[in-house]
Amino acid sequence: MNLVHESIHRINKTDVLTLEHRLSTVTRLDVKAPSGYNRVFCLYFDRNRDFSMIEGTMGAYKRDEYRICYYNQNPNVLFLSRKSEMNGMSSIDTCEVTAQFVDTILRGDFSAAISDPMGRTGDDLDPLIQEFYWEVVGKGLRPKVLVDYDSKSYLYSRGDAQITINYNPRSSSNILSFLNPCHASVPVNDDKVIVHIKWNNYLPDVIRSAVTMSGYAAGTYSYMM
Repeated sequence: MNLVHESIHRINKTDVLTLEHRLSTVTRLDVKAPSGYNRVFCLYFDRNRDFSMIEGTMGAYKRDEYRICYYNQNPNVLFLSRKSEMNGMSSIDTCEVTAQFVDTILRGDFSAAISDPMGRTGDDLDPLIQEFYWEVVGKGLRPKVLVDYDSKSYLYSRGDAQITINYNPRSSSNILSFLNPCHASVPVNDDKVIVHIKWNNYLPDVIRSAVTMSGYAAGTYSYMM
């Protein structure tokens, strides 16, 4: 598990242009994103509430959050991800899944999902798939909400820092429409922008200075956006 430091903040939309201008002078835009940003479509999962309460009483200090996502209205390439948080740090594990696998999950046919979605077996079976199955079957993990948003990432090579700006979020409770990128959704928190700052051993002063905004409101460690 490759844990990194992460800080999450909410800023006003009026501060975004200032932040982007500052970042453009000391970082480079992630070239993998078309037009400089991605539209991210996510299906978020949550556990059975009773099981979560049991874990809390046992003093669990690690939290895992699961989602399935695709990018830029292309549901033919799907990824299952788990974000793990431990002692104020986080890591993300990801593997590719198929539309058939996702459709099985959406329909609630969990017993039919006990196989690897990419046809892998033996030593090639992704551990993330095994753990996801245990969460679904053993701990009541279920799809809960759809969220789509625009995401723009800036990279700083020295110090391995990454700043991601997520904005224009929309949400829907109709999970069966997840694989349709034109599904109906409604704006949420439209006046706020989420800024994720990740770094390994240290956060360079030049990045710390660039992302310091007077309107920051500290956020919590959350996978959603």
